[in-house]
This record gives sequence, structure tokens and C-alpha cells, in this order.
Amino acid sequence: MRAAPYANVSCFKKKIMFTTDFNLDTPAEHETSILSKVLKSEPWCNVKAGIYNSGLLTICDNANYDFNTLKEWAAHVGDEALPIAFTAWGEVLCISFTNRRFYWLFPQENGASDLGDAADEILNNLLRDEKLSSALLDLERFNNLKENLPSLKYGECYIVKPYQMLGGDEKNPTNYKTGDVGVYLSLVAQTWEQNS
Repeated sequence: MRAAPYANVSCFKKKIMFTTDFNLDTPAEHETSILSKVLKSEPWCNVKAGIYNSGLLTICDNANYDFNTLKEWAAHVGDEALPIAFTAWGEVLCISFTNRRFYWLFPQENGASDLGDAADEILNNLLRDEKLSSALLDLERFNNLKENLPSLKYGECYIVKPYQMLGGDEKNPTNYKTGDVGVYLSLVAQTWEQNS
């Protein structure tokens, strides 16, 4: 099981901008992203919902994702949290309207990291910081799975079976399948509740 990489992020060594480092491969049917609705300034108001870098990151649209998506995770991210993006592993970047802070939700660890409220710093630098990109995005594992599994469609993530929290081996590519991220988030929350 991967541990939540950082509880407090304060320094960024590599400053590569999100808008130049991530490429939109497949736009969502509804291209208006939650990100563009929440942060109305440049360049965020122009970021489209869809699959970026072959599914390494998906930016959420405002038609399929809302406050209900993360309601079962309110103890970690607040009652009014909107998903902004999720990784190929189903980990979610969200903003809480309870306290106007950003969080990374780690479903398999039943926790979240408070990233603060500095939107530009978080969105421009967080995903491309060398330590964090290694921990959050795990390019080596992603590329291995991409070769062995179907491509991710909008709204999907790679899910290890059994879940890591139940002993699943995330290093073995044969243990993965693709699945709907919303269903995954709900099932993992329910599993944690049943096992507590």
C-alpha cells in the first residue's frame, strides 16, 4: 500500500506549468471543467475537462461530477468538496467549499493531504514536483499498465483487485482492471466503513 506522500507541501523544486506539461488527449462530452468554474482566472478558466496524458490525469467536468461525488469522504475533505481531477489510480484532487482549501484524497489509505489554499502554486507545481510526481503519478507503473490493459476512458481509473487495503498487490499488473472512478470511490468508502 502506498502511503499518502506528503501532509504538508511547502517547496517545489521543479516548476513546470500544468498547462504546458499536460496534454488533453480526449475531451469529455461536457468540456466545461469544474476547475474552470471554480477558478475563473487565466489559465484555469480555459482548462477543458477530459483525459490528459493518456489517463495519467483526468480533469472533471461539471456535468458528471458534483458535491455528491465525494460526500462519503466528507470526514477527510469537508461536506462541500468538488473533485477537480483524479489520477489513473483514483486519487482525487478536490477543493473544499467548507474551508476553501485543496486536498488530495487517497481512498486506499482512507486519508487526505491538506494542500493549502494557493491555487496557482498547487495546480502549476504540485503534479510536476519530482518527489510528488513520483509518489502521486507513478509513471513507471502507469506505463506498464497502459501496455497491458485497455486505455482509460473518461471517468475511469485503474483499480487493483483486491483493493490494496484488503491486501491487493499494486505492483502486479495482472491484478488491475479499469473501472468507473465514482463507483470506485463509493465502494472504497463503504469498504472502509464496514472494516472500521
